[in-house]
Amino acid sequence: MSPGHGYALFIDWQFSSEHQEYLDPVRSQYAEFLVLLDARRQSTPVAWCPFIWVDNDAALARGWFQGFPKKLGSIQQTRAFPVTGQAAPVVGAGGTFAAAAFVAGRRLAEAKVTLQRATDTLPALARPIVNLRHFPRLMAGRYDDPAVHELTMSILDIRGSPHAGPATEA
Repeated sequence: MSPGHGYALFIDWQFSSEHQEYLDPVRSQYAEFLVLLDARRQSTPVAWCPFIWVDNDAALARGWFQGFPKKLGSIQQTRAFPVTGQAAPVVGAGGTFAAAAFVAGRRLAEAKVTLQRATDTLPALARPIVNLRHFPRLMAGRYDDPAVHELTMSILDIRGSPHAGPATEA
């Protein structure tokens, strides 16, 4: 990983734990648009997320606890399905996907990619993401003494997921 890179990502997520939250898709499914920048924490290469928008309030609150600076937005993106047809692109070489993020009714970002080949690397998600968890103290006279003010490190293990398929480079 070379220092100085920035990445803009559109991601379609579904989160769950041992409580089968996936059975409540209104809460557990969401899309997001985020920006990650190469950074270093001490001598460790990390990513820093200065901007991130999500389309689900549960994901918004969940992200705040993780230290992500999440805000609400509208994220639309092409989806692929395991059944082939004209309504979805091929997940493989030649498949073309598009996405757009809107905030306050205005287009913030858009992307269109055509997949080239499978890859074993995902540079934007291959290193820990450093976040700042900050929860102010809402007590008169103690506003400058936050209840929580700490760095956190999110370590993604997308390859450890039993549902994760091979990544595809665009």
